[in-house]
Amino acid sequence: MSAQRAKTPPTPPLTRRAALARLAAGAAWAAVGCDESARGAGGEASAGAGMGAGAGMGAGAGAGAGAGAGAGSDAGAAPPAALPPEALPARFPFGVASGDPLADRVVLWTHVAALPEDDAQGAGSAGEGEGAEVRWLLSRHPDLRDPDASGAAPLRAARDAGGCLKVDAEGLSSNTRYYYAFEHHPGPGGGGVTRSDVGVTRTLPREGDLPDDAALTLGVVSCAAFNAGYYHVYGALAARDDLSAVLHLGDYIYEESRYARPAVRDYEQPGEARDLASYRARYAQHHTDSQLRALRRRHPLIAVWDDHEFANNACPASGGGEEGAAWAARAADAKRAYHEWLPTRPTPAEPLYRRFELGGLCDLFMLDTRMDGRDPPLGPDAAVARFDPARRLLSPAQERWLLDGLSASRAPWRLLGQQVMMSQLQLRGAPEASRESAVALNPDQWDGFAAQRARLLGHIRDEGLTGVIVLTGDIHTSWAAEVSLNPSDPALYAPSGEGAEGALGPSGGALAVELVTPSVTSPALAGTTEAILSLLRTANPHVKWLDLTRRGYLAVTLSREEARGEWWLLESALEPSAPPPTLAAVARVSPRRARLTVEEVGS
Repeated sequence: MSAQRAKTPPTPPLTRRAALARLAAGAAWAAVGCDESARGAGGEASAGAGMGAGAGMGAGAGAGAGAGAGAGSDAGAAPPAALPPEALPARFPFGVASGDPLADRVVLWTHVAALPEDDAQGAGSAGEGEGAEVRWLLSRHPDLRDPDASGAAPLRAARDAGGCLKVDAEGLSSNTRYYYAFEHHPGPGGGGVTRSDVGVTRTLPREGDLPDDAALTLGVVSCAAFNAGYYHVYGALAARDDLSAVLHLGDYIYEESRYARPAVRDYEQPGEARDLASYRARYAQHHTDSQLRALRRRHPLIAVWDDHEFANNACPASGGGEEGAAWAARAADAKRAYHEWLPTRPTPAEPLYRRFELGGLCDLFMLDTRMDGRDPPLGPDAAVARFDPARRLLSPAQERWLLDGLSASRAPWRLLGQQVMMSQLQLRGAPEASRESAVALNPDQWDGFAAQRARLLGHIRDEGLTGVIVLTGDIHTSWAAEVSLNPSDPALYAPSGEGAEGALGPSGGALAVELVTPSVTSPALAGTTEAILSLLRTANPHVKWLDLTRRGYLAVTLSREEARGEWWLLESALEPSAPPPTLAAVARVSPRRARLTVEEVGS
């Protein structure tokens, strides 16, 4: 099959950049097209810079905010010992990582580098002489004594993966903190053994491990353009000791230099990543950042990709201006590099969507809304086409897996970790009878796949499912919203919740809540105006709080009685050093009623 180039549509599809530009344009939001002229210097969308960063939307009746409650304690375990400072031996230049924890296993990761002395010793790539191997060990003790598990892998496994090496450490105890490291053994006559830095991870709890009053906390991040700022958000998460895991919801790397800030830092490799070697180079440069390495060393990751691990507006059929055989080859290389560098359990040939069970307290469904069944971006007929029942964000197999899994779950909380906003984000709403007159801000998210969203929400309603929380990244900004079939139709949603015991049920038509994490570094708005906030409040009564300007992370703490989302935000990621993030807002929800209360802590 010959390589093909995608034709340029008459009107470019609206992307997250254009959505932010629409926000910045204020009165011109409803204009058709993708004009990015409103974006300020360095890629920021500007709208009255210097105006307030946060905006409360709806009542905020939450109790006082505090730090996230700790994860379930290890039975009889001593407080965790501090890890020694990063040594970063040359053989392991990108440190260590762990991910995809289950109750009895966790994936361990490292990168084994080739050194100049290898050739002199006849060891070849990454020190692969006769008998050369990488050993790993995992222990409950920081000094790695009395290992609970250990093993070895031939160095050719790392060579075939561009230096990356993953192992699935099995047979572990649940709800337990472990320390781990890798060792390079060069074989006879090849020199001494080199040990990596020590990392720390933990397994998930089984049902019955957690007392009734236990709480688990998850960190949530997304969108980390290397050249748009420094990874202070990752450093702040690495410093926390109360996290069971960190969810990364996509745009872990960026394949292109769209947010270039040469005064901050830039990519060594010019242009876009388009093949295996250039995608690997992108990941390698991202991991030269010590705060990213610290995060990976300190907490297990549970990650999914979005588009920039591939190309802008990627989907199975096209991306980055390519389609056909050229795109298929590029996407395969991008997928391979992702799985090499991330501590994921699925292989490139397997679906990325997967489920994690957290001690009977929460079932976490990690979705792939990008590369598993997604239809291409919409063109100028988006207002009508987005309601097409055949249009898909998830493949039929993934949709069935999700619906069945939600119904089968008996946990008080059902979490969806996914990439793009599920809540309606509109410039003008409309009731169901005239829904095509509504103006959606960004059809790249679930608004562009309205029929599939309606099927999912209808399933939640019809099955009487409760405790559904949607965790989202992608849009570079912070949001707290109630998810309903149509927030602009009073027959389907009551914004105030009044009369909730009537036809709309105890949640007033809200079927889930959505908590959106801001970006780590990728640009948002440079400022907001009251006109922007007023329009958003009017068109989106289900949005209870938002912040359009600051980077940061989301921390979600779950107990049997309440879920609490905390937005920890930075004023700027543009300097090499910065004060730690501060608590900006706290959202609370009960597992029995999908209504948010939000307290804005600072602005």
